[in-house]
Amino acid sequence: MRKITISVRNMVELVLRSGNIDSGYTSAHRAQHGIRIHQQIQRRRKKEAKLLGVSYESEVWMSLDFDYKKFSFKIEGRADGIFTTTEGSVGIEEIKSTSMPIDSIIAHEVHWAQAKMYAHMYCTANIVETIGVQITYCNYETEETAEIINTFSAKTLEDYFYKIVEQYYEFADMDDKRLAERMETARTLKFPYQGYRIGQRELAASVYKAIIQKRALFAEAPTGTGKTISVLFPAVKALEDGKIFYLTAKTVTRRVAAEALLTMQKHGLVMRSVVLTAKEKICFAEGRCNPLDCEYSHGHFDRVNAALIDIITNETIILRDQLEYYSLKYKVCPFELSLDVCMFCDCVICDYNHVYDPKTQLKRFFGDNAHKRGEMILLNDEAHNLVERGRDMFSAKLSREDFGLRGMFRGSNRKLYSLLGTIRKWFKSLEGISLVYALPVDLTMQLREFVPLADIWLMENMAHPRHKEFLELYFRVLDFLRISEFFDERYVAMLDEQSSRRSPGSNPSIKLICLDFSVLLSNTHRKLRSAVFFSATLTPLTYFRDVFGGMEDDFGVKLPSPFPKNNLCLTVAQIDTTYKSRQNNIASVSEYIYTFITSRRVGNYLIFFSSYEYMNNVHEHFAGIYPDISLIIQTGGMGENEKEDFLEMFTPEPGRVLAGFVVMGGIFSEGIDLKGERLCGVAAVGVGLPTISAERNVLSGYYKDRLGKGFEYAYMYPGMNKVLQAAGRVIRTETDRGAVLLIDSRFTSYAYRRLFPGEWEHWVKAASTAQLSDILKRFWDEGFTYNSI
Repeated sequence: MRKITISVRNMVELVLRSGNIDSGYTSAHRAQHGIRIHQQIQRRRKKEAKLLGVSYESEVWMSLDFDYKKFSFKIEGRADGIFTTTEGSVGIEEIKSTSMPIDSIIAHEVHWAQAKMYAHMYCTANIVETIGVQITYCNYETEETAEIINTFSAKTLEDYFYKIVEQYYEFADMDDKRLAERMETARTLKFPYQGYRIGQRELAASVYKAIIQKRALFAEAPTGTGKTISVLFPAVKALEDGKIFYLTAKTVTRRVAAEALLTMQKHGLVMRSVVLTAKEKICFAEGRCNPLDCEYSHGHFDRVNAALIDIITNETIILRDQLEYYSLKYKVCPFELSLDVCMFCDCVICDYNHVYDPKTQLKRFFGDNAHKRGEMILLNDEAHNLVERGRDMFSAKLSREDFGLRGMFRGSNRKLYSLLGTIRKWFKSLEGISLVYALPVDLTMQLREFVPLADIWLMENMAHPRHKEFLELYFRVLDFLRISEFFDERYVAMLDEQSSRRSPGSNPSIKLICLDFSVLLSNTHRKLRSAVFFSATLTPLTYFRDVFGGMEDDFGVKLPSPFPKNNLCLTVAQIDTTYKSRQNNIASVSEYIYTFITSRRVGNYLIFFSSYEYMNNVHEHFAGIYPDISLIIQTGGMGENEKEDFLEMFTPEPGRVLAGFVVMGGIFSEGIDLKGERLCGVAAVGVGLPTISAERNVLSGYYKDRLGKGFEYAYMYPGMNKVLQAAGRVIRTETDRGAVLLIDSRFTSYAYRRLFPGEWEHWVKAASTAQLSDILKRFWDEGFTYNSI
């Protein structure tokens, strides 16, 4: 008999939810107000009880174990208060804070249900025949209260209790069938291909071992290994009564994960999975999430449970199309439906921020009160992207311009007008300063004063034409304050560099920069069963283990490329491309690029640069001296359609030489699958170092003090991973042949050569363009082998 543990609140709120979605303004301090009001009323009750000679206990933990049909239930929770008299009379109190006027309060069914469930649990445990049930409402602005009291027999409460349990049973039964189907089919599931590629079995075994032993795994698996299936397959085999969260930064990678699950489904696996889509992309009403503007918000909670049961019963791999179909069928919000679907799925495919970002984290799974976190498995795909994403998630920024709304309060709200002026003066005092700061306590104090004032204004001025604009500022301030709570020795507060160089009248800004978020990630990971980080570029593994909060005894694996080494020609041109010398060497760089791309009669090439400025300078020179070459160039802010138009130029049967000039680490560095003749070569100009900045230098200083590897952690390793990503665009299948040219003298130094993957051991130095031409001509000769060089 399967045991189900669930809180009173979660059970009641699931089966009895009703009404509209309204994402309009709600005070960020409402929860804090609610806690304060609860405690205030509970203190008052204790004083009253003492005067009346009765007993009052607050926050009473209660639980009830019982069997119902095929399940063994454990229902638990905290009753806000319990009265007992010397005569044995008992009363259960449920306290609720509200924004509604007290004289218009009608007790909500969900609130009655919670109180009556606790009352039944008390009667069962204490053999009580009748009990009082009281709901106390308190307006969190006026602090006025209303008390609604009823007396129930134990039998009436028992009947009501099992009525709620019966309504929940449909969900429990559905989920039990889901779990049983997955467990049985996963047990008999075989690897869904005839054999393993090189490195694939080792990766799958490493993932399984890490999950079983509850460790983290850091795995570098080159392109062609088949990482997605090699990670998902063992995770499915090792999964028990928990969930897999497959995390990635890109839509295309989420699609690949869904395809891997579909492949396993075709081989017998029955497992519910959902791919989450960002709210702004899947919303039917273009963000107008309120019952007046959106028919899917109006009455959403009246219909969503029927939609939820239908989609889980009839679908297994739930993509955007399925979510939209059932949302239209039941007229519910597709985004909110997708979040509910997560509760009844085995695998959730989503962005990193759904797990790690304190602003957008799925609280029902990763919040402080989440259940079953110890059974969850995280699979972090393309994990190299998590370094900068993670640093951004735990950083925050505010500028003087953000508080430019001050004028709207002139003459209408003296307190806000004055406070915003004070905050703007604080920012103005920063002009001309370029120092690194500790946490700006004076600013955070002003911001904490701002929040309750903004709360009141936002609640009282919902129809104001600038309400949305002010709400956005409010959220930015809350984010800044939230991040300030994390501030410790791993953080620094820094004035924006550009601001410090500007003249008076500029827009100075302050940023709370998370230099090291390893502890914040490890706080999440230690509550889970296992976290797996994998990518084609995790070099060196120790760097990623440190940055992601890994432990010394976590597992690490570097796998060989499954492709024949003779399919790749790797050459290095020793040209100084450091910032101080690159302008003088543009002609030499252009000559090497020209030789590289004209070594065949026709072909498509990508030329990667470390910055837009460098790319544009070389492009201008190259186009002027080699006008016969077809060139296309990446521009800043390219959208998805422009990106696709760019890639469509790389045809599988090129009738010319085409060179695309692009930026390392940008949209063409990964997720680009130009197989066969669509791409025959890549040149990487420079070692990919991030732009030198005060922020990067502070990061370097932090890691120098902590690990003695400041330059490596701030510049070298992030840069080299961008180079490896760029080079990885060339060989995509076992039959692909291609060339890579690395242009920078630093690539021949030991510091960089030790970061070369194993399949690069045959690299060749091209001391001149003539030598490069000779190497490439022999490579493109079908009889080529590296023994001939």
